[in-house]
Amino acid sequence: MYAALHDASEFCAYQLDSIIGMEQRAYLKKRGIHDELRHRFGFGFNPGGDALYKFLHAKKHTDEVLIQSGLCMMNASGMHDIFENRLMIPIHDPQGKVIAFTARRVREDQVKYINTAQTPLYHKGNTVFNYHRVKEKLRSFQQVYLVEGAMDVISFAKAGLDNAVAMLGTAITKDQLLLLKRLGIGITLFYDGDDAGV
Repeated sequence: MYAALHDASEFCAYQLDSIIGMEQRAYLKKRGIHDELRHRFGFGFNPGGDALYKFLHAKKHTDEVLIQSGLCMMNASGMHDIFENRLMIPIHDPQGKVIAFTARRVREDQVKYINTAQTPLYHKGNTVFNYHRVKEKLRSFQQVYLVEGAMDVISFAKAGLDNAVAMLGTAITKDQLLLLKRLGIGITLFYDGDDAGV
């Protein structure tokens, strides 16, 4: 599963850098996400036509592994990409291995964001987005900003603040709090000002 998720991340990053991803790169630049930031966070693009499944199948990843990894699903017409036609942001474990994705729509008729469902590798309740990067540079920081979503973390990075992590929602579990406690520095809560954030 780790290998399949790694290969999926590499494939999507390549697609975003190719002619296929031109429109998506323009969208990201419009949002102030320049190439360095895009590469730092591993942005990718999963095009249509089940291209990711076809690539991973050609790389000899089994259908079972692709389903278990949360990348593909089986229905009456066969195997299909879950994150088709979406910008992809990889989610990592504390050691920096890709374990899931958060994916943003590129068409208005899609749900805005979808995330990997729970898998043997990914449990939302014990994952903190960007934790592995903050952990690597911990000596540079005096505090951590705790935000809701991956794009919030990236907004902080755009402003030159690399010490933000996200819960990928408003809920916080004991496991996530224990991860944050291990950092040993102060935490400033920066949730949205809507009802859920409050």
